[in-house]
Amino acid sequence: MELKDKIVLISGATGGLGKELVRGMAGYAEKIILLARNKDKVLELIEGYEPGKFDYFLVDLSNRKELLSVCKKIKKRYGRIDILINNAAVGTHKSFLGSSLDDLWYMQEMTLNAHLLLTYELFPLMTDGGKVVNIGSVAEAISLPIMGNYSMAKSALYTFSNVLRMEAKERGMTVLHVTLGPLENENFNANMLSGSKGVSKSKKTSLSYASGKIISAMKKDKSRIIVPWFYSSIICFDFLFRSISDALKVKFFKSR
Repeated sequence: MELKDKIVLISGATGGLGKELVRGMAGYAEKIILLARNKDKVLELIEGYEPGKFDYFLVDLSNRKELLSVCKKIKKRYGRIDILINNAAVGTHKSFLGSSLDDLWYMQEMTLNAHLLLTYELFPLMTDGGKVVNIGSVAEAISLPIMGNYSMAKSALYTFSNVLRMEAKERGMTVLHVTLGPLENENFNANMLSGSKGVSKSKKTSLSYASGKIISAMKKDKSRIIVPWFYSSIICFDFLFRSISDALKVKFFKSR
């Protein structure tokens, strides 16, 4: 896919990966539309770029009424959207039974339902050659005992990508699903649900590397990438040796 002169919409645009995707796409896109909650962070991010390169809408993605209102404004202002990047998410290090119902609901709204709504509402603006990019996680394939809610939401997002890919093909459009391992994301702990423990300080993939891989995959019209690549082997092991994998995961996280 040629990325030049495209109109791109990115949700969660001021977060770690979202911010890197904005910077990476700025050299290609005609216009980048940012969805975020914090105006100060938006203005800081777009400072120094050429006038007219960016547009933004402030919205709480967990609020369906707000999100529908923003979609209506986008459809009124723009005749097309070429690339939709569903990036926003919140994290949690809580078990399923250790979570409140509010936590469960909020996780699904932010990490799954917001993307379903954005895609459903904006799909009519996407013409032949358009692309939807869904940012997933290895948690979609490797369920962890302390990230049950997150795993469920990301697993559903992966299924959504596969279903949408088949439907979009009939319209000459493509879908890219990105399966990400842990990132060096300074915003991840800040975006954790209340009561969750922060992530460990183990080595993680840099945001700039992940963003570069995603943009490269968009250019090549790939349908799925796993970043970093070696997680494909871990996912395969988890699938083939589920009992062993489950026992190892429980033992590991109980010891932390």
